[in-house]
Amino acid sequence: MESPSLDRVNLEINDGEFVLIVGASGSGKSTLLFALNGILQHEIGGRIKGHIEVNGKNPTEKEVFEMATTISIVMQDPEVQLTQMTVFDEVVFGPENLLRPKEEIILAAESALKFVGLYEKKDCIVNELSGGQKQRLAIAAALAMNTEIIAMDEPTAHLDPKGTNEVFQVIKKLKELKKTIILVEHKVDNVIELLDEDDRVVVLDNGKIVLNGRPREIFAKHGRVMMDEFGLALPQIVELALRLGITPVPLHIGEVDCSKFDINAIASNRSSKNNIPIITVKDLEFSYGNGNVLNGVNFTIPQGLTTVIVGQNGSGKSTLLQNIIGLLKPTKGKILFNGVELSSLDKKSVFRDIGYVFQYPEHQFVTKTVKDEIEYGLKIRNLDKSIIESKSKEFLEMFGLEKTEDRHPLTLSMGEKRRLSFATMLILEPKVLIMDEPVIGQDRRRTQYLIKLIDKLKSQGITIIIATHDMNFLAQCADNVIVINEGKVIFQGDVVELFNEKRILTTAGLDDPPVHKLATKLGCPEIITIEQFCTCLAKQVVT
Repeated sequence: MESPSLDRVNLEINDGEFVLIVGASGSGKSTLLFALNGILQHEIGGRIKGHIEVNGKNPTEKEVFEMATTISIVMQDPEVQLTQMTVFDEVVFGPENLLRPKEEIILAAESALKFVGLYEKKDCIVNELSGGQKQRLAIAAALAMNTEIIAMDEPTAHLDPKGTNEVFQVIKKLKELKKTIILVEHKVDNVIELLDEDDRVVVLDNGKIVLNGRPREIFAKHGRVMMDEFGLALPQIVELALRLGITPVPLHIGEVDCSKFDINAIASNRSSKNNIPIITVKDLEFSYGNGNVLNGVNFTIPQGLTTVIVGQNGSGKSTLLQNIIGLLKPTKGKILFNGVELSSLDKKSVFRDIGYVFQYPEHQFVTKTVKDEIEYGLKIRNLDKSIIESKSKEFLEMFGLEKTEDRHPLTLSMGEKRRLSFATMLILEPKVLIMDEPVIGQDRRRTQYLIKLIDKLKSQGITIIIATHDMNFLAQCADNVIVINEGKVIFQGDVVELFNEKRILTTAGLDDPPVHKLATKLGCPEIITIEQFCTCLAKQVVT
């Protein structure tokens, strides 16, 4: 029998309360939110038991449009919920559909846009906004509905550090309004400083509520269980304190007693440099027809290492990756693969040698079941049926998808979709693997697994190219970093060097991880990961 997405959930949320919901990929977080406004019952479907009441309304009985006056949902990807041409039209769309008075609608829309800092862009085309601005627009649209409750489902999942900070500043202002806020979020380092002592953290695991309490109790007291049993990320400062046995456990840098740390060791480089290029980009330009997205780009990708490309939303990262694999053709310049110009190579051979995991995994799914999706690439290569079956079973288990093999790929959670996209590429054994935002929607366990997988692939001589917004992930896996800003390369070099180049970080809208901030404060700016911090401290204690 299939396990329920939500399993005997009992939860009460008080008026004006701020509740953070965390859980592993596929634990039921989004399903819980969709149950509150009726989307689950009336649009998604399934067997539903139990009783739900949201501000006196039962979403199993009320239609979605009726629940929309009580609870607003802000989704993971703003692209899927923004429907209008201009910013102002987007914000007034909901209230207009409820036939509210014109003057009331205009006043609410203007107030909401001012609140999220987008009033000056009210006449702009929605597609011209950055990712962070689009998500703030989605929040403005929710505010204009004047609902008592605002629920947000990983609203910063697709955003760069700058956009993430913008959205969290808006959430902080929402808290000050005493709105009832339910936030699902993986980026605990960002949200931890928003939490007050009287806020609440709810932990979901396999559809069940396993922890429910105040932030300090949940993170400090149950942190190890959250990491080891539930596979969740903790705020870096909390994890560091737990691993070092420091009490009381600080929740963020502002609570750290620096006298408890004594380090002066220097973290070693991640790996030796390899100067043999597998991909060379020369004077690359690309345009979609309305100005260059990439402009005079030059860099090399070292063979057998991990190169990570970072930059703000809209800086050109995805466009660059799609040029590298040949999905897009440069307007000017050239790309060399093993010394041969990419444009002269047969596309089949390019796609055989270079695997590509899209930012939005559903863009690459072509079959109706997870198992068929994994087997598709092997079947078109006409491999023996027994080999296909064996490799399919191996990769289903490798990526934790064996229980979903008969499901349609589009019904998976975001994290499951992403793991499926990894599996479909890696099963083909490429020489180069390109991953566009691979850790979006991934919990700690899956992210750590991916890091180990990257190390394993490198040991096999596979070159890894990653575009990401996650600075913690970058710190743990990158041998080489390229920073793109406004279509130009403004930095290429070592991760440690990047994190200590504050001018570059600010220009590109990036940020260094909390553990590096703390290490820098303690006079050891070479340390960029928790592992390095613990190792250096242990050495210092021993000596």
